[in-house]
Amino acid sequence: EEEEEEERRRRERKKQDKAYKERRKLVEEELAPKPEAGSREAKLEKKKQEREYHRKREDSPERFSGDLMGGGDDFKARLAAKKAWQEKKKEDQAEEFRERKAAYDAKEEEKLRAFKEMVESGNFTRL
Repeated sequence: EEEEEEERRRRERKKQDKAYKERRKLVEEELAPKPEAGSREAKLEKKKQEREYHRKREDSPERFSGDLMGGGDDFKARLAAKKAWQEKKKEDQAEEFRERKAAYDAKEEEKLRAFKEMVESGNFTRL
């Protein structure tokens, strides 16, 4: 029974809230009618509201409270992770370079060996 009573009260509150919102909307429209959707005035009003919203966010003390109170741990963690990633990337690139250089050196050594062999055997003509 208690649950039923609570459910009934919740539905009643919801109904009252809806009625209040409808009355409020009617009063607002009578006092300050909104411009038609898509009209120039509506677009200007929307831009004005967006500016006000962003200005409030910029001036909001919550935006910087973590920095003021020394709560930059998340930033430090991200910075450390980025640095670790960069170091790993740098090491991977260096390893790749070493592998390519070793392959190039081996190829070059093979060419030099073949050239020396050709010189020793005398199988070449002078230009």
